[in-house]
Amino acid sequence: MENRQATTERKHIKIQTLTPVHIGSGEVLQKGFEYLEKKDKNGSYYVHVLNQKELFKELLDKGITIEKLTSELAKNGSIEGYVKTNLKDVPIDYYSQRYILLVNQKSGANELRSHIHDGFGNPIIPGSSIKGAIHTAILSAVKGKEKDLLKFLKISDASFEQEGMDALNMTLLNIRQSNSFDDTSKKQLVEAITSGEESDFVIKISDTSAFPYHSIEELFKQINSTTERILQSEIDFWEKEDNWNEFDNEGDYKLVYSYLRKCKEIRKKITSDKHSCVLRIGNSNGWRFITGCTKPPTASELLKYRKKDMINTYSFQNLVE
Repeated sequence: MENRQATTERKHIKIQTLTPVHIGSGEVLQKGFEYLEKKDKNGSYYVHVLNQKELFKELLDKGITIEKLTSELAKNGSIEGYVKTNLKDVPIDYYSQRYILLVNQKSGANELRSHIHDGFGNPIIPGSSIKGAIHTAILSAVKGKEKDLLKFLKISDASFEQEGMDALNMTLLNIRQSNSFDDTSKKQLVEAITSGEESDFVIKISDTSAFPYHSIEELFKQINSTTERILQSEIDFWEKEDNWNEFDNEGDYKLVYSYLRKCKEIRKKITSDKHSCVLRIGNSNGWRFITGCTKPPTASELLKYRKKDMINTYSFQNLVE
């Protein structure tokens, strides 16, 4: 029996987003009251998250009372009309918390799912989210040790620049009864860290003798193994045309092929380099990436759920390296 001495390992880790990453703050903002979509002089659309204290101050200065605003909101569900009419000479920056490029031009959504920010207003990937994603990635390999798995692992937040944020319409590929994979019934506008943004965080294993992986390199190797396995299962499923050939919608073909391309592109990022790994993190992960899915369903099992109208999302976002 090998006797390992308890040691602590602590490293600074560089993180880069491979796709847009959205980690919700739990705050869902209402269009026309908590945010506005505005076009700039170059024709680009931006989402302006409003500083309501400053906005109401500007409107009160113009003689618009709280009673009038409340009445307008109750009548139209929006105060945008009052803002356009009464504050046309006031730059929107004066009453905005932040503004975000709207990638899809006009969104068509009425809500914005806000990304989590720190106390300084910077978007972050919380250490708890990284830790949870690691837990999911290694769960199948450490059966029986789940209870004490994470107490030896400490991870700090990764902070990003606000300029690296976009507002995106999330595309959902769903297996369901309708003859289309493109689920437009659940339009979601999300605030996300864009692809290619970089930051760093600290990872610490407090007792390498008790943690299932005795070094960060060993941990990265297992994460890569899980990510590659799940990616390959996604690719295998969508490459079989008999799984989706009943859908002759051209838009579906484009969505599926675009998704396949992205999966293959990400799979190529997984290398044998023991100093890096690809980890799925954040919102919109699909069935195969949920915690506890140690045995991904087969294609035939997935297709059975179409009869039950069970929604299964395959919007493969939120990957970091």
